[in-house]
Amino acid sequence: MTVSILIVSSMAGTAMAQDAVTPAGDDGFYLGAGIGGNLVPDIDLDGSGINTAVSMAPGVAGTVTFGHRFANGLRPELEMTYRRNEVDNVNGTVGSTGTVSSWSTITNIIYDLETGNNLRPYVGVGAGVSMVSMDSVSPVGNTRIDDLSVSPLLQGIAGLSYRFVDELEGFADYRYVTTFEGEFRSDAATDINADMDSHTVMLGMRWYFNDPGKISSARDVTPSLASAESEGDEPAAAMAPAVATQPPPEPQPVQVVETAPEPEAQPEPEPRVLPQFLVFFGFDKSVLTPEALDIIRIAAKSAEEGQPIRIDATGHADRSGSSTYNQALSVRRAEAVRTALVSMGIAATDISITGKGEASPLVKTADGVREAQNRRVEIVLN
Repeated sequence: MTVSILIVSSMAGTAMAQDAVTPAGDDGFYLGAGIGGNLVPDIDLDGSGINTAVSMAPGVAGTVTFGHRFANGLRPELEMTYRRNEVDNVNGTVGSTGTVSSWSTITNIIYDLETGNNLRPYVGVGAGVSMVSMDSVSPVGNTRIDDLSVSPLLQGIAGLSYRFVDELEGFADYRYVTTFEGEFRSDAATDINADMDSHTVMLGMRWYFNDPGKISSARDVTPSLASAESEGDEPAAAMAPAVATQPPPEPQPVQVVETAPEPEAQPEPEPRVLPQFLVFFGFDKSVLTPEALDIIRIAAKSAEEGQPIRIDATGHADRSGSSTYNQALSVRRAEAVRTALVSMGIAATDISITGKGEASPLVKTADGVREAQNRRVEIVLN
């Protein structure tokens, strides 16, 4: 009996898996942190008998963000940013002093532009509130400002990010912030209004900590486990060779010669065909999903139940991105499968891994096209 087993994970069937391909990866939740420089244009101060401008020296800024990147490229995030600049002069006055700082809480909506590789430009807008503090800003008229104000703000963002590994990416961006209707009171009890703009350049990192089982795309369509299929048995009689028998000799008048019947031919035993398993990955991913781990467990069990065997794990990638990067990615996928097999009791010396990059696609596509079925590792028991 010939048995051929193929275990393939898919999203509720091949047709649905193809339709689920989306332009960007659902990478899940992340934490970000950045540091950079901050420039503040002259701040105009208006109040009773006061009409002056404060010039600021270059300062510093730091930010912490928490957000989520979705499969459609949108990335909502919550940002908390601190900015600080020293006073250069007040209306050209020599000996001016003071510091202007702010704590801002902003909700951003950012869109990542998909490029097919690890480098992504992005743009975004945000709105929030800022607590602006003027500490010992003087001379303002014949007094000083030592007060804080909570004001609404708007923000525009443009930047670039680069994905180093599945969990980590770096970014560099520019942020323009305008703060409205700041209200301060001087030491002389004078009410003073001020609007403040900021130009900030940030460098930082984002760490993605989502559950790999929730990654969904094709950039990250994660296929699910389908059932194993077996070919039907062929009748043993159809497989047995025909047996030709000779006619008995003519009877002799004196002696009857009987011929012994030839032994019935036995069908040759069928060679054992060992199972092959396919483990699929999300776009630009080398982490194993729970569905993929289920498939690997079945492969490990099959290996343990059979005779001493060797396991070959061959990694593949689709044709999106450079061939050099895809080759390295296919090796990382094969290594992830080997690590899982070892954790399930298979000896590392019984497992060999190979990466073929985009050279052997399951589904042939043009260069640059994402195809979920080509992001795989083939597990073969030899």
